[in-house]
Amino acid sequence: MDLVVDGERVASGSGKEVLGHPAAAVAWLADTLAAFGIDLEPGHLVSVTFV
Repeated sequence: MDLVVDGERVASGSGKEVLGHPAAAVAWLADTLAAFGIDLEPGHLVSVTFV
């Protein structure tokens, strides 16, 4: 997963860091966004795909 803000990659995580329940990926995203002072809010779209 890559977190891109204004076209710049500011954080990334590999699949092995979010194995298990798909909510683990969303939790990683929420924690990573929080480090940048950004919150997940109602209406934000998060797409998680496991291959």
